[in-house]
This record gives sequence, structure tokens and C-alpha cells, in this order.
Amino acid sequence: MELATLAAMVQQQFDRLNQRVDNLQESLNTRVDNLQCTLFQQSNELQDSLTRRIDETMDRRSAVSQESLIQRSNQLEESLVQRSNQIHDSMLQRAN
Repeated sequence: MELATLAAMVQQQFDRLNQRVDNLQESLNTRVDNLQCTLFQQSNELQDSLTRRIDETMDRRSAVSQESLIQRSNQLEESLVQRSNQIHDSMLQRAN
């Protein structure tokens, strides 16, 4: 086999290997891009989910706090009415 033929065969193999490396690199880049896109989407979905859960929790706590404040206000109003009635009754008894 001539040296030129051998060199041509080696060059052909080298070119094929280079093409294979290029193809693998392109495939790897595509996979990395796809993974980055997937991770970005999942990150956004997680952020949205966490935001919804936080909002729901805050809404529940707000509703509970509001209900508690309403109950306390009603209790204070009732207590004030009772105390006012006691004072009124006491004043009527003194007047008699």
C-alpha cells in the first residue's frame, strides 16, 4: 500500500471522527438547551405554585384574623351594652 493511499485513509478516518465529534457536540448542545429550557419552565411553575400557596395561606390567615376581630368586637360591644345597662339600672335605683 502506498504512503499516499495510507495517508488518504487516515485523513478519511480523521475527517469522519471530526464529523462525529461535531455531531456529538451539536447533540450535547441541543440537550443542554432543552434541559435549561425545562429547568426554567419548572422553576417558573414552582415559583407560581409557591406564590399561589403563599397567597392562599395569607388569605386563610386574613379570614381567620378578621373573624377573630369581629368576634372580639362583638364581645366588647356586648360587654359595653351590659355595663351601660348596669349603670343605668344603678342610677334608676338611686333615683328611687
